[in-house]
Amino acid sequence: MSRDVKFSCGRDYFYASHLFNTLSESAGEGFDFICVNLAGPRYVRGVNTADKREEPMTRSDLTLSTNDWSQLIVGKISNWINLEHPNKKVRESHETAFLEEMSYATHLSIPAVLIELNSSLCENLASVLVAYLRETNQHIWVKVPLTYPLNKDYSFNSRDVVRDDPWEGWTKFYALCGYNKKLSVALEIGTRGVEPMVIDRWTGESVKAYLVATESFSSNQKGFPVLSKSSQYVINALFKLNCQGILIGANHVNKIMGIRTYTQYLQHLWTIRDEDTGVRDFARGYEDFLQCPLQPLQDNLESQTYETFEKDPIKYVRYEEAIKLALLDLKERDTFQDVDVVVMVVGAGRGPLVKATIKASKESGMPVRVFAVEKNPNAIITLRNLNVKEWSSLVTIVSSDMREWKPPVLADIIVSELLGSFGDNELSPECLDGAQHLLKPGAISIPTSYTSYLAPVTSAKLYNALASCVDPFKPTEAPYETPYVVYLHNVYLPSACKELFTFQHPNWESSSNERYTQLSYRFSQNSTIHGFAGYFSSDLYKGISISIHPVTHSVGMFSWFPMYFPIRQPLYVLETDTLLLSFWRRVGKSKVWYEWGVSSPRPSGVHNSGGRCYSSG
Repeated sequence: MSRDVKFSCGRDYFYASHLFNTLSESAGEGFDFICVNLAGPRYVRGVNTADKREEPMTRSDLTLSTNDWSQLIVGKISNWINLEHPNKKVRESHETAFLEEMSYATHLSIPAVLIELNSSLCENLASVLVAYLRETNQHIWVKVPLTYPLNKDYSFNSRDVVRDDPWEGWTKFYALCGYNKKLSVALEIGTRGVEPMVIDRWTGESVKAYLVATESFSSNQKGFPVLSKSSQYVINALFKLNCQGILIGANHVNKIMGIRTYTQYLQHLWTIRDEDTGVRDFARGYEDFLQCPLQPLQDNLESQTYETFEKDPIKYVRYEEAIKLALLDLKERDTFQDVDVVVMVVGAGRGPLVKATIKASKESGMPVRVFAVEKNPNAIITLRNLNVKEWSSLVTIVSSDMREWKPPVLADIIVSELLGSFGDNELSPECLDGAQHLLKPGAISIPTSYTSYLAPVTSAKLYNALASCVDPFKPTEAPYETPYVVYLHNVYLPSACKELFTFQHPNWESSSNERYTQLSYRFSQNSTIHGFAGYFSSDLYKGISISIHPVTHSVGMFSWFPMYFPIRQPLYVLETDTLLLSFWRRVGKSKVWYEWGVSSPRPSGVHNSGGRCYSSG
C-alpha cells in the first residue's frame, strides 16, 4: 500500500443550518470533509407539492465557493425518499424529489452523493439512478451496512437472502445498475462482530468509504475512545483500499477532549496499519492497473524494462543458489571430467544471469565456460561492454536466436529466465524445446520445471477497467477475452488456487506443449466471479524455487505480477455451487494462445477461441 496516501476522515451531519461555520468547526476538529443533506429537513414533499412551493428547497450555491463544494462536501439524499413506494403517485413524487436533489448535487460539483440501500426492493431506484448517471459524471456512494442491526426494521421480501446478508443486497443492486463504474460502496460498520471472510469478500468490491458510529467505540482505561478487535480488523482491511472514513454521531466518551479524540484514534490505526512489503513498494501506482503481457520472443525489450527486473532482490539470488548446486552435482557424477563446465545462458538480456553464473562458479570452486546467447541487438551491446569491463572477456557473447544457433560445444547446464507471470505465457516451453539441440545428454536445465495456477477472483474494479481497453482493430469482445498482467489489490479470492499446467526441462521426449485441464472450485460463501487470477511457481533446481503463488510467494520478489483472465459477464455463485472451468493452451504453426470457459453452474462460452483476441508468437 502506498505510504504517501493521506489519512482522510469526514463527519456526518443530519443538517447544517450554517454550512460555512460547520465546515470551519469540523476542520478545527480534524475532519477533512463533511456529509450533509442536500435538501432542508423541512422540505419533505408530498404528492403534487414538489412543483408548487416557491421557497427554496435548500441553501444557495453561494454559501460556499465552488472549490469548497467540490472538495469538502459529500451530499446525502433525503432519507424519506422511497422510490419503491407501492402507491404510484407517491412514488412518482418521490422520483421527482430524488432527481431534484441529484441535479442540485451535480450543479454544485459535489464529488459524491450518499444514498442508502437498506432494502431488497431496489429495482426502481436502480432504474432511475442509471438513467440519471447516463447523462452525468456524478459519483454515487451507496451506503450499505456491514451487518443489519438486530433492533432495526428493514423492508424485506421474506424469501430473499438479502434479509441476512447486506452484501447480497449490494450485489443485486449493482447488477441491476449494470455494474456502473460510477457506483461505489460506503460500508457502515456497526457494533456487531463479523467473521473475517465477511469483510474479505468486501475487499473485492468498489468500496470508497467506511462509516463508523461513535456508539461503536468504548472507553479505554485512560478515558479515550477505542474500537473492538473485530472493528479494527474491518477498518484495517478497508485501509488497504485507501478508503476514507466518516464518523457518525456525537461524542459520548471523552467529554473534555471532545470529538477530535475519535479521529485521532482512527488516524492512529492508519499509522500502525500493516507495513509495506518490497512488492507493494515496487508496485506503487500500479495497483489494479491492467497491462498487456510482455512478448520478448516477438519484441525486443527496452533498457528500462531490463533495468526494472534487474532490481529484484530475490530472483537472482535464487538463480545463483541453483547454479551453484548444479555445478556441485556435476562434480559428483561418475562421468565428470576435470574440464570447464559449459554453461549457456539463453535469453541473457543485459547479463544478470551471467553474473550469477560467474559468482556461483567462484563460490563452488568449479571453473566454467560461459556462453551468453541473446537475440536483442541492443542488449548485445551491453553484454559486450560488460564482457570487456567486468568479465575479462571470459564470456562468449552470441548474437542469435537460441533456437537457430549452432554451438561449437554442447552445454552441461542451460540457464534461462524466460518465465512469464503464468509461467509459460512468454513461450518458455517453445524456446527451451527449440534450444534443446544445445545440450549434452544428461544436461541440466535451470529452471527444471514450472507450474501455473488459477483461482476465481472477485474484483469490480478490474471488471470495470476492461471497458477502457477497447482496441478498434480487434473484436468488440476483445477486452473480455484477453489476459492481462496486473498487481492484484482491490480483489478477493473466494476459492483456493488450483494447479493447472506443468512443464519440465529438458523435454527429452519432445512432448507436446498443448494442454487441456478442467478445474473445479467450491466456495465458503456466495460470491461474484469476475474472472480468474493466474500465478506460477518454478523449481529452479532440486527444491530451490521461486513463486508468486499467494501461499508460497517468494517474499520480496517483484519481477512478476499475477495474470488476470476475465470473463464476459460477472458470474454469481452460491456457496453450494461447484464452478467448473475448462482451460486450454493451444499451439499453432506461428502462435500460441489460451482459451477458457466456465461450464457450471452457468456456461459462459469459450473465451478467445482460436486466439481471435490474443495470442503470442
